Amino acid sequence: MSAIHQRSGCQGIRRASLRPDFPVLCQSQDLHYLDNAATAQKPHAVIDAMTQCLSQAYAPVHRGLYPLAEQATESYEAARQQVAQFIGASSAHEVVFTRSATESINMVANGWMGPRLRPGDRIWVTRMEHHANYLPWQRVCQQTGAELCVLELDAAGALDFSAEAVFGPRTRLIALCHVSNVLGVENPVAEVCAKARAQGIPVLVDAAQSVAHVPLHVQQMDCDFLAFSGHKMYGPSGIGVLYARDERLQEMAPLLVGGSWAGGGGGVPAAVGPSCDASAHHGPGGCHRRSTTRGAWLAYFAVCRCAAVGHCVIYD
Repeated sequence: MSAIHQRSGCQGIRRASLRPDFPVLCQSQDLHYLDNAATAQKPHAVIDAMTQCLSQAYAPVHRGLYPLAEQATESYEAARQQVAQFIGASSAHEVVFTRSATESINMVANGWMGPRLRPGDRIWVTRMEHHANYLPWQRVCQQTGAELCVLELDAAGALDFSAEAVFGPRTRLIALCHVSNVLGVENPVAEVCAKARAQGIPVLVDAAQSVAHVPLHVQQMDCDFLAFSGHKMYGPSGIGVLYARDERLQEMAPLLVGGSWAGGGGGVPAAVGPSCDASAHHGPGGCHRRSTTRGAWLAYFAVCRCAAVGHCVIYD
């Protein structure tokens, strides 16, 4: 597992042909944007999809029984399905929409890992992690008395797995980035996941830097969790994704409780926008999954109330 993989995102692509897709790059031929590791520019397809949603199809998701709300819900769930296909998930139910990759990781740290940690347990991160995949684990370890361990790099900049304790009996989770935002190194996450699974150790992969450049297939990767944000893959800010195996979602407690209005992050427009490339919002364990039983009950309740009012025309 010492190999370092580095990729070029421009192989086989004529960069000049992409400029017309990005309004900001059409301002001047002298403008060259090189900060995609921080955030990416937005193409017309994303801007147009969000504008169309805001101007023609904006309504609450999973909270209304009228046509516009149904249309918004269908668009929202279609985006979830597209994200699931994009990352190779077995089901759209394994895709949770959040406000960012940071929130996705915090959901796992506080809603799943925290209640399971005991003094003496270990969480492993790597020396190349972004703070979003370091500080949540640092805090949860401080709160529980667990130990945060750091996987170091070798002289070539690759992860050094020589320490047997990484896959030892005290390890409760390994959290690592797929691609480093500083080094550009692609880590052998599938190999890490395979070795960890053999020892019953869950793995979280931070894919914020890789999702726009490296093909992802979470089933082949065999990770337990995977997080990324929309804004680094040409989508809007305020939207992210947490992939989690279905059994892990069932074990997870919500990070936030309260209303389920799909607007905590980018909401419906942000979900629809990145579905042109892939992204979206929040609902641990499927808080925003559509419930046929609940919908039918609400419809029955609404019809009964309307009928009681009188002089009310009910359209089917």
